[in-house]
Amino acid sequence: MQFDFGEAEKTEVTDEEIEGAPVVGVCPCCGARVLEMPAAYQCEKNIRGEKKCSFRISKTILSRDITPEEVTELLANKRTQLLSGFISKKSKRAFKAFLVVRSNGSIAFEFQPSKRDAEAGAEAEEAVEAKPAKTTRRSGKKDASE
Repeated sequence: MQFDFGEAEKTEVTDEEIEGAPVVGVCPCCGARVLEMPAAYQCEKNIRGEKKCSFRISKTILSRDITPEEVTELLANKRTQLLSGFISKKSKRAFKAFLVVRSNGSIAFEFQPSKRDAEAGAEAEEAVEAKPAKTTRRSGKKDASE
């Protein structure tokens, strides 16, 4: 499954736009400034010329506007708080997700565990905790290997 993070919406910008663009954080790929541009939040090394860095986040991801504050949080913590209002292209249903920065600098979704998954995890933990400790056959003492 692939997600659309808006990489296709590239537009040319003027020198004035670059100079006046607000800084929203530090690029996770190269350490340069990430600027708020008209269509995206971009590493300053991705805006002109040789495009020495590929870091870019569209201002709209799956029909949800991404605020400068959310990008600042993402760049500082490598993860946002849980965000709602994304719309699936396939099912057209709204969903919630965290935006995360991967180790290669790409942006991805991370989903909150479902209630069913959380309940299954809690039941598994309870089953492990309820399991009695092993004892050795000869001495009746607890096995030191556990």
